[in-house]
Amino acid sequence: MNINIPVQRRRSVKPPELEKADKEMSKAFNTLNQAILNKDQQNKIEDDCDLFGRLLANKLRKYSDNERQEIMYDIDY
Repeated sequence: MNINIPVQRRRSVKPPELEKADKEMSKAFNTLNQAILNKDQQNKIEDDCDLFGRLLANKLRKYSDNERQEIMYDIDY
């Protein structure tokens, strides 16, 4: 007859060097993410051309596929 005795494993404790490295990596990762977010926000400055393009796109969506293709062709050429 086998008796199963539950075994509790010890929680491993990170050495201080790993704790420090973990914190530094986390800080570097957060700094990198913040830099990426800031760059994305700088690129989102819209001018009149951006606004006109969105307005034109909204108007084009109201047409059927065939009409839209013809209008887009006329705009391009």
